[in-house]
Amino acid sequence: MTDLEKVFIGLTVLFVIVTCRSSDNNKRDICIKATDNCPNEHIKLYLYTNKTKDNPVELTEDSIKDIEFAMTMDLKVLIHGIKGSRDDDFNTVIRDAYFSQAEYNIITIDYYAIASSLKCYTVALQNLPIIAKCITQFLVAILDTYEQFEYVHAIGFSLGGQAAGLVGKLLKEKGKLLNRITGLDPAIPHFELFWNQLDQQSATIVDIIHTNCGVLGQMMPIGTVDFYANGGITQPGCDRTSADKYNKYWYFCSHERAYKFYAESIYHGMGMSGFYATTSSTLNQLSLLGQFSSFSGAKVLVGEYLDPGTEGIYNFLTNDSPPYAKGKYRFTSYIMRWLS
Repeated sequence: MTDLEKVFIGLTVLFVIVTCRSSDNNKRDICIKATDNCPNEHIKLYLYTNKTKDNPVELTEDSIKDIEFAMTMDLKVLIHGIKGSRDDDFNTVIRDAYFSQAEYNIITIDYYAIASSLKCYTVALQNLPIIAKCITQFLVAILDTYEQFEYVHAIGFSLGGQAAGLVGKLLKEKGKLLNRITGLDPAIPHFELFWNQLDQQSATIVDIIHTNCGVLGQMMPIGTVDFYANGGITQPGCDRTSADKYNKYWYFCSHERAYKFYAESIYHGMGMSGFYATTSSTLNQLSLLGQFSSFSGAKVLVGEYLDPGTEGIYNFLTNDSPPYAKGKYRFTSYIMRWLS
């Protein structure tokens, strides 16, 4: 099956999933339209630190004033996608990676109740403004109360990437700033072209990792820097014969690789064993069929330890199973695979 056929099949399946409506009123009631008020019973924020990672603190208007944050100037904000929750795979693998390395303050957003299934995707889109509004309100309160945070970094997967983009713009209206947004295969359905909430205006640095272009994730470059993994459409190990045992659909498998790559980048640090991308000077060198033209260029680090000055369009290759990173040099890749 060619990459073009995969894109067509994926788009067809996604269209059916998103647009189908059940005649069963009980099932239809599962999709909740949130009220336009903050705080909101359906939108929860939890603070995780190295001390409270197994028993996080729920943020409320009252608790914000008395919270014991870890002594670090960084604040990480994790925003899941459709069907996600505070303890989904996206959140747990990234939190575990951070806490294994250093002290962190991580705020995890949980809006599962109003984005509980793909069937509710259209309703979840309607809820996106109130989700972003409530996140923004809490962040403003935190930044006004605590002076320690000099670097605020939002990390959003799929629909969460679009939510992060909107949060960044709302914070600007409040005189605040997101220093960085990392969009992990930001959602494309209903966000095509000019409908994106996540773009270069959302934060000082907006880095995007594309893994399922044109099906579940954004196709075109939208950040200050865009990284296309293995061409950006389908990922090694996600074909029909070798897809993740927990995920039999290649497009879901490829979509989720974005946060798995990012989590792994945290473990690699700034060493030569991490993900390294090669620059593509123009968009013309990106083929939408999943391959890049041959070109040369400097190798730059992808993921958590991105050089803040990196801009442009890049391609990077990965292995089909963990460790996914190939490293900066072929010898490094061989050693990592042998050790695993």
